[in-house]
Amino acid sequence: MLAAGCGSGGPPAGRTDTGGPSTPAASTVASPAKPSTSTGGNVPPATGLTSQITGWRLPGPLSRAQAVASGGRLLLLAGLVPGDRSSGQILAVDPAHGTVTPVGTLQVPVHDTAAAVLGPDVLLFAGGNSTEVSVVQTFPATDASPGPSGRSRTIGNLPQPRSDLEAADADGKIFLLGGYDGTRTRAEVLATTDGRSFTTAGTLPHPVRYGAAITIGNPGAQQVLLFGGQNGGVATDAIQRLDPATGTVSVVGWLPAPLSEAMAFALGGSVWIAGGTSGGKASDLILRYDPATGQAVPAGQLPYPVADAAVTVLDGTAYLLGGENIKDLDTVVTLVPRQPRQPR
Repeated sequence: MLAAGCGSGGPPAGRTDTGGPSTPAASTVASPAKPSTSTGGNVPPATGLTSQITGWRLPGPLSRAQAVASGGRLLLLAGLVPGDRSSGQILAVDPAHGTVTPVGTLQVPVHDTAAAVLGPDVLLFAGGNSTEVSVVQTFPATDASPGPSGRSRTIGNLPQPRSDLEAADADGKIFLLGGYDGTRTRAEVLATTDGRSFTTAGTLPHPVRYGAAITIGNPGAQQVLLFGGQNGGVATDAIQRLDPATGTVSVVGWLPAPLSEAMAFALGGSVWIAGGTSGGKASDLILRYDPATGQAVPAGQLPYPVADAAVTVLDGTAYLLGGENIKDLDTVVTLVPRQPRQPR
């Protein structure tokens, strides 16, 4: 990837220089000051996470891919493989048995794309190859059969090429936030209900690429959070929030330090931000977002520093698949919530 974009002519922007994992180990995440109730529900929010490297690995090193959970398995799509080449692979991951099976290929190999599930399909929005692309690709999320013969379909295009973007599903729409068009970082937030037509739903006060997005709240009143990211090679510590109902995007808090290429996920009634790039190096820090204060507070460590991993949640477990530090990784980390102790 080019230093200013997502081309294949050099190392990816944000490639970091911290050493990789060694032997599998488990770590326990310390409790933050306040529990978050941002995801709703009657179960008390988790006060921490327990993280562990799995005993199984991906078929090869992979970073900047996308993962979705569907039908009791994970689909792992696109990404960057050794040689800084965009991948067209689509893999089905069975975490219960530790198996990874090819199930298809993308018509347009990409990395730094954005994924969302729409009905029975997973949609991949734009991404990078030798240059930024605008194509929207779709692949069955549930009924893909083993074997590499399945092919994605092209169903549309974004208004402009865009890589390094984030997708979030909120109240019946898919929102695309941030990204890079080959010349500049995009501030427009795009919205779609079908992956074919797009409207401008808002404007980021801090335009970024390589942010980490997550949807919070109950249906009918959902919001999208965007943590960190970078613009012009400079990372930000801003936490931005999109209100889908009004299109308003505002800064609602700050990270402890500028951060990009992190992984955000909701688990155990809380919102977590894991890893990423901070100070030019991959981070092993786990943060917990507290909507009451608008702050993300340190809440523990990953087994090893990692940025640009694929992330998804299945059956109460979060998975960080692959990623990078000084090189692309083939390891997988699981994270499970630890609930607060109830008074006797």
